[in-house]
Amino acid sequence: KRIRQWATWAGTTIPALVDPYLTLLRVSRNLREMPRIPSVSCSCDDTVKRKTLSVLCVHFESIEKIEIHVCECQPAPLQLLNRGMFPCAPCAPSLAVDLRVLDFVTTLFVRMPPNVTAWCDAVEVFLDGRGYKLDTRNSIRRRFSNTLLWYGSLQSASKIYVTAYLEETRTGLIEEGTIRDTRGGEECEERQGEREERRTRTTIEDVDDVDELVAAGVGLGLEDPVLEEVQEGASDGGNDSEGSTEAGRGSAGGSTSDDGKKEGGAKRPSEYLRQRCPLCFGGQISHDPDVLTRHYSADVIVCLDACFTQKRRKNRDGRRDPPRAHPESVFIPDDDVRAMRDFVEERRGPTKGGDGGPTPAEGAEDGYEAGLRVPNSVLNECGDSFRAADEKREAASTQFFGDTGLMALLCRHDRVLWLINMNTAGERQYYALALINRLFQHLPPTMTAGILYDIGCQLHRSCVKWDFLAEIRDRITFGISVFHAYGHQWACQVIYHPRKCVGFGLTDGEGCERFWSAIKKLIPVLRVSGYHQRLYVLDTQVKHLDDKSLHGLGGWLSRRWLHCQKKKEDAQVRLEGVDIADETLRREWEAQVEEQTRPAPRRSKNKGKLAVETILALQKSESEYKEAEAALEAQLLGEYDEDVDAGDIAFELSNVRSKIANISANIQRKIAALGATERSNLRRLATNDYVRVRMNARALKKRIRDRLRQRKFELERLERAYRHTVNEKNLRTHAESSVKRREPGILALARAYNKLCDELVSLIKRRKGLPGAVAPARIQREGLFKLDVDDDIWQDIGLDDDENGNGEIPLWLGDDNVREGIRARLELDRCIEEEARLGKERCAMQEWMLEEWMVLKEAKSDADGFDEDMLYQLKLRKEYLLRLCLTWQKMVGGIVPSQPMPESWGPTLEELIDTAVLENTASYEDPEGEDDGDYAGYGEEDEEEEDDSELLEVAEESALADAYKDE
Repeated sequence: KRIRQWATWAGTTIPALVDPYLTLLRVSRNLREMPRIPSVSCSCDDTVKRKTLSVLCVHFESIEKIEIHVCECQPAPLQLLNRGMFPCAPCAPSLAVDLRVLDFVTTLFVRMPPNVTAWCDAVEVFLDGRGYKLDTRNSIRRRFSNTLLWYGSLQSASKIYVTAYLEETRTGLIEEGTIRDTRGGEECEERQGEREERRTRTTIEDVDDVDELVAAGVGLGLEDPVLEEVQEGASDGGNDSEGSTEAGRGSAGGSTSDDGKKEGGAKRPSEYLRQRCPLCFGGQISHDPDVLTRHYSADVIVCLDACFTQKRRKNRDGRRDPPRAHPESVFIPDDDVRAMRDFVEERRGPTKGGDGGPTPAEGAEDGYEAGLRVPNSVLNECGDSFRAADEKREAASTQFFGDTGLMALLCRHDRVLWLINMNTAGERQYYALALINRLFQHLPPTMTAGILYDIGCQLHRSCVKWDFLAEIRDRITFGISVFHAYGHQWACQVIYHPRKCVGFGLTDGEGCERFWSAIKKLIPVLRVSGYHQRLYVLDTQVKHLDDKSLHGLGGWLSRRWLHCQKKKEDAQVRLEGVDIADETLRREWEAQVEEQTRPAPRRSKNKGKLAVETILALQKSESEYKEAEAALEAQLLGEYDEDVDAGDIAFELSNVRSKIANISANIQRKIAALGATERSNLRRLATNDYVRVRMNARALKKRIRDRLRQRKFELERLERAYRHTVNEKNLRTHAESSVKRREPGILALARAYNKLCDELVSLIKRRKGLPGAVAPARIQREGLFKLDVDDDIWQDIGLDDDENGNGEIPLWLGDDNVREGIRARLELDRCIEEEARLGKERCAMQEWMLEEWMVLKEAKSDADGFDEDMLYQLKLRKEYLLRLCLTWQKMVGGIVPSQPMPESWGPTLEELIDTAVLENTASYEDPEGEDDGDYAGYGEEDEEEEDDSELLEVAEESALADAYKDE
């Protein structure tokens, strides 16, 4: 019965109600003024069977029972819809709910965890207190959920219809090569006729036999319309039915992989991406090589991350709920994910490690992967710091959970581009590869992207090692997100940190963390949800956040512009203070990068002692070879036996001299590695106090870095623990007080390190240090716990000197002004990049609005006189765009566009003035502008607070609590 009813809803009832629903919206002014109950006129003959139904109608303030007479031409859903009600069943409903109540609940459930049971219980108690008696306990709850579900489907179908009308208009304008309508009236009539033909209404009487409908699987997309008996969490990595996969193909990007490639061959991003983020993909110029060369290296910036808190428990019977696809789904179909998984496994072959390669043994020679700038030893250490880098580690149990988490791809404005539903215990790399591949399927072939990922260095390494994304890899710039950078080695940060890497501007790459925080309220309810219901709720939440953040994009640009200008001025002042030429600073930065990303020497626990012993042994060998050289020279100049050839002596002398030269060069290199010069007395080096203290200080500083990393991850665990016990205002206070109890250990290490630094300074002053030695910088308590990329905690100056043969110290190492100048220069470069990108995004915003406005005008022209219902929907669209345009224009007025832009944004000045007057006539006033802590600032935190706070940047991170490997 349930399947038959589901098929009737999806295949017959919902399509038949789209036109009446649009008509009702027009007549009632979007349900604001409900019309009188229309009279029902039956056109059926006397042979048609009629039926009388008693329906309980639920309103905001009351309930009532009505009787309706249904037949083939006047089915119950149609009659109830004309009354402003929606039924709980498609054929013989016993309950109907006011459309305004359903609209209110729909609006409410995207702002709180959806809970139909609690809502219905509250309604029943409320009505019972006013004398409205219900038939049975929980009589509303059993049917209200079904009513809400299918009313959402009706809204979705209506929106699809209106969107398709607009997209048809857009396609025609694109084919003409202009946004100006140059067609004649006959063509308009012809296109309108095609639309009318497609809009032929389907009614219940058009279907002769519901059994045939069920057998055909209409509306379900299933070959066998029964509840799917799927073994959840199967090892094949896919847990989607054929029907839901097809539904996902039609919605997650609007195309299959092939269609995506077809769109990717165009001159601009796909329409799916243009609607996902107008700032990233809405501009007319998607790729400008000249601008890329001057200011940044990627046309768009996106971020990746996984979340294992959004899990779903397995059902006991292993079944799933019937398929239900959101019309604007952002989920990538499981077929595409499985295809990427198979490709990755085929490339890697049978492996034991997570990345498919053996871990180099201690003492092995270090080097680079082809095309990478970070040594393998550094990448290995970064991989050990994050659980996400090890695909074999379990972040969620597949024994209890059918869906283990989500992986998201967001643009830099924190707008979701795509999601993947994960069903594996760990964070597999093929999820990230599938998301990246889908992105480039929707981009033009010349467009480039910067990708920020918490383990971006590992992803880049795998792409190079196994030749993943071979066709598009040259269009990708990999980086690591700002707040995850503290888990990476310094050499990795030098290359992949967005504040050091060219092209990322001031983007932080933490949009996914903010998104996880925004949907955390869904964790409890989705933990026990059905498979398709969970995806539908997530899609609905994403749509709500999109609508909410779209109006805030103007404010986002304004805040980022002001923040960029402030940091730019500060960097310029610092540069003027150091008074060093840019050429010098850039040259020294390049030298620093080259030096600090060199392959590491072979490691050993007794490296310092063994290095000294090796130097002493080499010096002894050199002395012996010199004695042999002197003997051979004397023999060659003096007397020697007759049976000895002078040529042999000369040849042997040449070999000895060559070995002496090699040994001498080797000694110099090893002395330089210890920070000593040739004038040092190596016989006293093994017991030298300076060497001993310096070795101890280096080890202690590494320990401090490790403890600071662990402390940051501990903050995340505390945040998660307090999430359900204190409110957001008290969260930071509780987290700080708890972590501060653990700070004395770190501060004690810092004091011990500073004591060693003072001892080194004293030894250098007393001339007991090595010649040319540089004293290491003390660790300052202020800012110690921020782990900023420019903090001295990352630098090993004075602890890991690598001097040349002349004992000269490079400026980037020994000159504080040069070091400060390099920092200021890099910050200024990022600000210039950000400024250029913001100017481009401001242009894209206006260009997107111009196109949307002209498409709307063309669509209204086509619908005028033909379709009053569509005209009303287009009128609502016009009002929406006017409010959006008014908000955007006001916020971005001070941003300098990257290219000359027209004065107009599409709407006329009179239209904008009328909208401004209407908007200023508010239904409530909030003079103080207090924030209620909701998601209004989706996409950005207060920039000043981000810079000044030591803890806020970590408090919002919720997905990395178990990421760091405890040592």
